[in-house]
Amino acid sequence: MKLSKEHITSFALGVCVFYLLTHTACSSSKLDINSVRDSKGWIDNNTYAIIAVGRPVRTHANARQLKNSARRAAVMNARFKILKRFKALNRRRSSKGDVPRTRLKQTIMIRDIIKNGKVVYEKFDQRHNCEIIYQIRHKELKSLIENVDLSAIDVIN
Repeated sequence: MKLSKEHITSFALGVCVFYLLTHTACSSSKLDINSVRDSKGWIDNNTYAIIAVGRPVRTHANARQLKNSARRAAVMNARFKILKRFKALNRRRSSKGDVPRTRLKQTIMIRDIIKNGKVVYEKFDQRHNCEIIYQIRHKELKSLIENVDLSAIDVIN
């Protein structure tokens, strides 16, 4: 995929605008976006968060449909990224000789934990692209991820 200079410029501009808005704007939100952004990845042994972006289907007619489409795309992207990172964690452990065991019940539980995550922050730009912070929580999530083979999970719908 070849990116044009126009795409790169508009993406860089979008990132700059987003940075300025999130770091200089006053907000009445209860969520401290800077602290969440700084703590992406493992927040504690029970919580994992990730930043993801979604673009809307451009065939939709109104702003509401565009935003809903972009939000769905961002959530799907977040789920995919989390699964990919958790699988990479499993591969690193197995390369050290610690082979996670395949446990179907726990694998299904992890899939459901990822699927039932929460969007703790969302922001839309002028083109209705959506950036979210997606967070999953479960008691002892980190040790659960490290001790279960996730190769059976390919997609989280």
